[in-house]
Amino acid sequence: MLGYRIKELRLKHKLSQVEVGGILGIDFRQVSMTEKGKRKLTVDELQKFCRLVDLTPNEVLEWH
Repeated sequence: MLGYRIKELRLKHKLSQVEVGGILGIDFRQVSMTEKGKRKLTVDELQKFCRLVDLTPNEVLEWH
């Protein structure tokens, strides 16, 4: 699940939902909804998140 992966990477990089939301241009509540699987990231948001955690989209989308 992508939301779980987003949360895992956010925590690994010691980022808050507020920090991630600010970088993605969304509210922290939208970050929370994304992590819970209730909201999908846009392509632009995914690209920004990838740059934030210094990974490619493929690496972010990899399943464990």
